[in-house]
Amino acid sequence: PYPMVPTPGYEIRIQAKGVVYRSWAVGDRTVYVGSFLEPGRMVTVYLHKDLNAEVEQCGVVYPVERLVPVTSEASSMLALQQLFAGPTEAEAAQGYVSPFSEATAGMVMGIRVEGRTAYVDVADVLPPMLADDDCNRKAFLAEVEMTLKEVLPVEWVVYSIEGDLQAFCQWMGWCA
Repeated sequence: PYPMVPTPGYEIRIQAKGVVYRSWAVGDRTVYVGSFLEPGRMVTVYLHKDLNAEVEQCGVVYPVERLVPVTSEASSMLALQQLFAGPTEAEAAQGYVSPFSEATAGMVMGIRVEGRTAYVDVADVLPPMLADDDCNRKAFLAEVEMTLKEVLPVEWVVYSIEGDLQAFCQWMGWCA
């Protein structure tokens, strides 16, 4: 029997297709508590408060939480989709800025993880002005990498444009 009194332990939540299954673990015992349908899921994206190269704010990002509908999409994909859509009206009113906007909303094509490295493939919709400005390049990398590191246990991010690593390298101005 499991004592029906407050007991220190761990709540375990497992989510599958929008249903959250709850269990309680104490010592070597685990008891199923119940389940519920999750109305939405929180994802964290990282945005800037200022993109001024003169005050060196290009790589300084802040976490912003967003409630998104439950889907079968991985959290990493949802987070990047949210990030690439740019700041919401409410976030912009609070002073958040980003190199991303409605024009870049659908640019994430895929994410795969191998070891501690995430491989991010984006569509060829990157605005030219983004690559022409060093501060915006730093902002791009900072926002994507911090957003991914929030949901994935990765240390490195490798980018490609429609599967082409060289294209991203050239777009960023890192290689000829």
